[in-house]
Amino acid sequence: MKSENLFAIVGLIAIIALAAAVLVAVAYPGGVKGPQERFITVYASGLASAVPQQGVVYIVVNGTGPTSQSAVQNLTATMTSLNTTLVKYVNGNYSNIATQSYYVYKRYNATGYEATESVTVQVPNVSTTSSLLGAVSLIPNAYVQGVNSKLSDWQENALRTMALQNAVENATTQAQAVAGPSATVTPANITVSNFQVYPYGLASASNAAGPAYYQGTGKVVVQISAMFRYG
Repeated sequence: MKSENLFAIVGLIAIIALAAAVLVAVAYPGGVKGPQERFITVYASGLASAVPQQGVVYIVVNGTGPTSQSAVQNLTATMTSLNTTLVKYVNGNYSNIATQSYYVYKRYNATGYEATESVTVQVPNVSTTSSLLGAVSLIPNAYVQGVNSKLSDWQENALRTMALQNAVENATTQAQAVAGPSATVTPANITVSNFQVYPYGLASASNAAGPAYYQGTGKVVVQISAMFRYG
């Protein structure tokens, strides 16, 4: 996938801890005094964001009947119709349609039995999600329970790299501020302390034009502890 127009990188991150300056003396042979090595440890975070390329749809299918066998048969018929509808949205890859739960039970305060299956659909192309929602809404006894988006593996890896770069830049700015404008600051050790992929805050809604889908923004945050040598 091309990376054009994918990323809207947020570079400025709040400082989450104060910088601490540390002085370390280095011994030289023969009693000769040399310069002291000085270190600064700072804590910073970096963020990178992008519009997710993939969609995730959660669907529940029901089947009812006077017996458990007939309820399962009706559920199976609906699932067959659903899979036939979904196949073009998953590029023919049925492994993107995964069953999360399956129940058969006697109906409460009603006669007969009910069979229920919950599935998660990974949509490779997020732009087709709205039309998928519309197609599912036309299938009797199939209901959309939720919709979300997902960063592709490629996006997540790229954003993590960018977020780390932003965190190092933020840490360097902090270290330079502590060391002073005339000091030379170089990284001695960078440790990633935390890595988070934030929820995307997506929603679907029905309107006159049919179900609507909002992609939202995927965010990756990397927090680091960084030691710098300066002098």
